[in-house]
Amino acid sequence: MSDGGQPGFGIGHVLRPYAGFESAYEGKAASTPIMFTEGGEALDPQAGEPGYSERLLRGLSVPVGARVIAWLPSLFAVDNPLIPYTWHAIWRLRNTFDYRQARMAWHLAKQGEGVPDTSVAAPNQARVVIPAAHQVAIYNQSEPAGAFAAVTQNIRSENVSTRGPDYALPLLADGVTTGYFQQGLRDPGAVPAIASIPEFLPYDIPVIGDELLIACNRPTSAVANWTFATADKPFSDQFGDGTGTTFPDIGVYIMIGKTS
Repeated sequence: MSDGGQPGFGIGHVLRPYAGFESAYEGKAASTPIMFTEGGEALDPQAGEPGYSERLLRGLSVPVGARVIAWLPSLFAVDNPLIPYTWHAIWRLRNTFDYRQARMAWHLAKQGEGVPDTSVAAPNQARVVIPAAHQVAIYNQSEPAGAFAAVTQNIRSENVSTRGPDYALPLLADGVTTGYFQQGLRDPGAVPAIASIPEFLPYDIPVIGDELLIACNRPTSAVANWTFATADKPFSDQFGDGTGTTFPDIGVYIMIGKTS
């Protein structure tokens, strides 16, 4: 179903961390990613069922060959200098076992068992194959000197660091009051300089799997661990319970469709 603004793109999905993620992550290495999922549901709907690990993360179903526009927030951990968060797009393939069990979209025409999970008790060790991949960028080496030398393309995992705009709000006609570009994401009474400027940076990527997973972490060089009372308080305020209330309509916004 397309929306009224752009033919071919669906209504946006809101992806959020699960409720109370702060208590699980507090004090852990900030390199440990926090997952953003629809409805804040951490686990795949089939997790724990025969053939599925009880730890299988939830993904967002997407059609291969389409495009995803991900609105990623420009959010920084509090330090000197500010620390930008890093976003990761991860793709999964589902298989014909998924289709047989839950009528899920698939592009892996297999349904046999893969390597068992011996960390759990039998009979829950058997699992079907569901591969995952990083979003990637390709770099070329310098042009080879030899006439017939091959060119090597280096495929690297692509992580996205959002760096937001640096400007003030416009003035209204009284010459004193400022106008708001956005509302409801942050409290202007608490963070007036950044609460109402455009916060999101759209990231347009081709769909190369049956499911998309969004993860977020940050560098550990300045502040090693997740700490939601100090350095990571802006993250908790926006996506968790740092403000005392969670807001289900605030998250990463995902639109799926085509651009032509």
